Amino acid sequence: MQAAIPGWQQFWPTSQFAAEGYQNIRELIRRDRNHASLLFWEPNLNETHGAGFAQWQRTAHEIAHEEFPGDQCFTFDDGYPPKVGWDWDVRGMWREYGDWNFGGNESTSRHVRGEGEAAMLQQAWNFIWTFNHLNANFAKPQSVFYGSATWVMFDYNRGYYHKPCTCGMMDLYRLPKYVYFFYQSQRAVEQGGAMVFIANGWTPRASPAKVVVFSNGDEVELLLNGKVVARQRPDAGPDTEYAPKKKVNLATVGTDTEKSGGNPFDGGNCKHLDHPSFTFAAVPFSAGELKAVAYRAGKPVAEHSVRTPGKPARLQLAFDTAGRNLVADGADAIFVRASILDQHGTIVPEARDITFECPGPGTLLGPNPAPAEAGFASLPLRAGETPGPITITVRAPGLESAHATITAVPSGR
Repeated sequence: MQAAIPGWQQFWPTSQFAAEGYQNIRELIRRDRNHASLLFWEPNLNETHGAGFAQWQRTAHEIAHEEFPGDQCFTFDDGYPPKVGWDWDVRGMWREYGDWNFGGNESTSRHVRGEGEAAMLQQAWNFIWTFNHLNANFAKPQSVFYGSATWVMFDYNRGYYHKPCTCGMMDLYRLPKYVYFFYQSQRAVEQGGAMVFIANGWTPRASPAKVVVFSNGDEVELLLNGKVVARQRPDAGPDTEYAPKKKVNLATVGTDTEKSGGNPFDGGNCKHLDHPSFTFAAVPFSAGELKAVAYRAGKPVAEHSVRTPGKPARLQLAFDTAGRNLVADGADAIFVRASILDQHGTIVPEARDITFECPGPGTLLGPNPAPAEAGFASLPLRAGETPGPITITVRAPGLESAHATITAVPSGR
C-alpha cells in the first residue's frame, strides 16, 4: 500500500501553498506510521516541477524524517529520469514502466482482454522487455536506481483522456491478462509454489504457430493431444533493441511516443529475469488440448492445459468473493461472473450481451445486460441489509441459462 498527499503537476511558490503541503505530509505519516500494511509514503507532489520546487522537496524530505525518525525511513526520487535540482545524495525508484513509453495515451500496452491473444502477448512483451532491461541497468555498480514498479495493476477509467487506461495486468473486473501470469512466474517456487501457464487460447489458426509459456520451472514440456511437441529450457537469447530502427532510451521514458511493437517473444531479452519465458516456435495447429508440464530437477511440478473451444452452448455463473464473506451491511460488494461455455465446459472467447437477474435482496450495479468480453461478463453485486441467500440468474439468447446462490452474513461476523 502507498499513501500520497494531494497534488499533481502544479506547484505554487507561495508560503501558504508550501505550508499546506508540509502539513499534509505530517498528518499523512502520523496517521499511518504504525500500520504494517503501508510500504511507501509519497511526501511529494506527483509529477510536479517548477521554480522553487527543489527547495520544497528538500524540506518535505526533512519533515518525513522528523515524523518517522530512525534508520527505517529512506528517501528516493520517483524518477524517470531523476529530477534536476536534487542537492543531496538520493537513490531512485523507477516508479512506472511498461506503458507510457510505448505510445503515451495510445500505448501499445493498452489492450482489453477481448482483443485477443496477439494483443495480450504484445502487452506482456512490453512489460517483459522493459523489466529485463531495467534489471540490467539496476545491476550496474554506477546505477542510482534500486527498484521499479509497473503502471498499473488494474484497468481503470481515467478522467483527462477520452479512453480508459487498459494497461493493467488485470481488467476492470479483476480478471487476469497474460502479463499477470508472467509476474506470477517470477516468484520463487519456495515462496509461491510451482506454476506454468500457456499464454495462448489454442483457437484455429494457420499452422505452424508460436506458443509462449510462463513458468518458474527449469524445463517445460509441451504436448498436443497427448503427444510431445517439445521439451525445452527457458529462453536464453541475447538482449536487443526494442524496435529494429528505433532504440528506446530508458533515460527518456515518458517522452518517447514511438509506437513500435518490437519483436515479441524473440527468444531473447531475458537474461536479467529470474524465470525467463519459454518460447516454442513452429507448433503445428490441431484442434484439441494443448498441455504444458513444468519440471524442476527432472520431476514434474505443475501443469496447465488449454482446449480449442467449440460452439457456445451454455452459461455458467460464479461469485468472486476473494476468499471472504459477503456482509449484509448495505455496502459490501463482490463480483458476479458469467462465462460462456461450449458443450465440454471450455470458455468460448466471444462477445455477447448477458442479462443478469437479481430479485433480491441484493442489488446489481452497472450496465445490464452486461457485455461479455473474451467469454466473461461481470457485474458487481451489492448486499442489502438483510442477511440470507441471494440468487442470481443469467440468460443470453440461444444459450442454456444458469443460476447460483450466495448467502450474505450478518454484519459484524
